[in-house]
Amino acid sequence: MEGSAETTWLVFDVDNTLIDENSNYFVFERLGTDVLDTLRDRTRSVGFTQAVDECLAVLWNRGISVDDLRDELGRISVNTELAGALLKTRGVESERCMIVSDANIEYINTILKRNGLDDGVFERIVTNPSFLENDRLRVKPFDNNNGTCRRCPQNLCKGRVIEELISGMEVDGRIVYVGDGGNDLCPALRLRDVDSVLPRKGFPLFKLLEEKHEECRARVIPWTGGEELADTLSSINSLV
Repeated sequence: MEGSAETTWLVFDVDNTLIDENSNYFVFERLGTDVLDTLRDRTRSVGFTQAVDECLAVLWNRGISVDDLRDELGRISVNTELAGALLKTRGVESERCMIVSDANIEYINTILKRNGLDDGVFERIVTNPSFLENDRLRVKPFDNNNGTCRRCPQNLCKGRVIEELISGMEVDGRIVYVGDGGNDLCPALRLRDVDSVLPRKGFPLFKLLEEKHEECRARVIPWTGGEELADTLSSINSLV
């Protein structure tokens, strides 16, 4: 079972949620702004994750190493109050943290390490795998969708991840899902009435939940910035 009775899983997206940047775009904005047009064009043809992999190859061919990528990603900060709230969950059996993101494991691990959140804070990370091939960073799509969920990208159905989490939980377990994007709608709509979804105001998920409020069983608690989100998470036991 995924935790004991009354366990709360805090499930986070990364880009524009855990951090105030989109990590995929951030790298190219810092190291090759001209590659952004290629990224957008190739996304339409091969999907976003494959496009990222191809564009990282462009940077590699220009002499940009994986250490250069890590240096830039290391500039991304998690809000101080939010990081503090997350650190307080470490080792607390009733509050367990998880990431579900369409970024990639190299980017996420680098950002977590930079912000002191790499040691025992996040129990699980579900994202696109990455690896080094002849010292070049490669990114491959996570594969749990195959186009069967039309709300989600072809590589990653976050809703399916949430359903699997729910199926392994004790009866009294619950989920607090924190996200911002359109690909966070599917998991939000699969939450139960005991769960909560925290959409970031001014981002697509917030608007989509307003439009589809009748389909959402979970309690909706909007937030604006990291400090407000930290306050909400610090009082998470009241979110019943």
